Amino acid sequence: MAKSDPIPVLTALIEMTEVQLAEAWAEVRDQNTYALALAGLNVAIMGIVVAAQVTLGPHWWIPIPGLAVVTVTALVGTRGRGSISDS
Repeated sequence: MAKSDPIPVLTALIEMTEVQLAEAWAEVRDQNTYALALAGLNVAIMGIVVAAQVTLGPHWWIPIPGLAVVTVTALVGTRGRGSISDS
């Protein structure tokens, strides 16, 4: 039996793994950027809510739970299967 050289096979496997790692890193980086954008938006909205205390009076805090629900939903959506980046 002739011996086959394992180097080309190992080289191909390493190249394939490098491509998969690069794709995974790009996806994680996109999700982190999206999460940071949401956090920045939430800070801006919180500033608006605090500024609206005069108009809303003692009920100024009412929009905060809704904001929290939307934020958690968006962050979970970026981490789970079926997110926009999967399509």
